[in-house]
Amino acid sequence: MGGLFFFPPEIAGKQFAEFLVELAQLFRDQLLESIVPELQKTPPVLGLTFGADRGQLIKLIMGKQVEYLGRALNIASRLQGAVKEGDDNPAYKVLISKPTFQRLRIPPFFQIGPAKVNLRNIQLGENYECMKIVLLT
Repeated sequence: MGGLFFFPPEIAGKQFAEFLVELAQLFRDQLLESIVPELQKTPPVLGLTFGADRGQLIKLIMGKQVEYLGRALNIASRLQGAVKEGDDNPAYKVLISKPTFQRLRIPPFFQIGPAKVNLRNIQLGENYECMKIVLLT
């Protein structure tokens, strides 16, 4: 199951990161309280992963449904899928494109580091440079 969150262009990095942390904490608490006790076998990795990018989106109506198209959606979804690359514990982490990270100015009190992932069919997809943020440990 996946989800999309749209943020206003003027959102501050601290607000953005704090929202993701609160969402991750809420999900983790509910997961541990309500779901894990019901499992016969707990998977080795449990938790949310995120991908983030910013950019222009095109809004259109398809079959009476509002849909959005844009490079930022494509990059964000691919980054979310790439969080697990080379990471034995990808839960509660976000990969964010470098330009978006630089623009947001996320405070340094988060565990942040550079990452390189492969994003198929994206310009310079091999060794795509981004930043990884650990939301919960």
